[in-house]
Amino acid sequence: MATQAPALLKFMRPPESAGANDVKPQPIFAGFQKPSIDMEAVRDGRRAPLLYLDVALDSTFSISAGNAQIYPISGNSLYIDQDTSVVGNATLHFQDTNLQIASAPIFAGAGFIAKVPFTQLLIENKTAQAGKVLRIVYGTDVDFTAGVNATLAVSDQPPIRFSGTSQQHTSTTSSGIIVPASTTRKFVMIQNKDSLLTTYVSVGVAATSANGFALPPNASMTFDSAVATNAMYSITPAGSNANIVHLYA
Repeated sequence: MATQAPALLKFMRPPESAGANDVKPQPIFAGFQKPSIDMEAVRDGRRAPLLYLDVALDSTFSISAGNAQIYPISGNSLYIDQDTSVVGNATLHFQDTNLQIASAPIFAGAGFIAKVPFTQLLIENKTAQAGKVLRIVYGTDVDFTAGVNATLAVSDQPPIRFSGTSQQHTSTTSSGIIVPASTTRKFVMIQNKDSLLTTYVSVGVAATSANGFALPPNASMTFDSAVATNAMYSITPAGSNANIVHLYA
């Protein structure tokens, strides 16, 4: 009988399955739990229910005026309701009870989400908003994630169709309206056709060289996504008149 070489024995053994049926450790993700565990925690009170607070914004209040409002509420997640018919905006300071006013101001409006632990909120309202509130929804051991009604950024947006006619305007040393106010405006393009003079374009207020956008000779400016609905003005600080061409719809 032939003698088998020891080095070949391992290739001649039947396949081993030792440990194949052992319980394998399951992956653990921080903060992720099975739904059944979460629901049990809701029933026995370990998961706090959502709470909300309406802060009236009819009057102004701020740190500088000495009347900022402090609310002793706590949580680790916060959401501002998206109903813009009743919800305004304000400045929030997420604080612990020992931080007082030395905290970062964060401007918050409808749909704002913050995952910041806090034991009190300091709120400033620097502009009165008649009939508006800041509706704060908050909780402990809860989370807010943008849902189906969240604002989405569209990267490939089809062009907006509109009708408009190019018009000419002469910019002088006195501020004059070049584009009237319109709440349905979709697009504005303004070009300084003058070959020598810089003109200045302002939005919502009479134009000056201090508050206007400088348009050097042959330069242009376009509003096509964030379009101001206020009237637009132009002025030429010195020299002869500047010729402007504009298109809006």
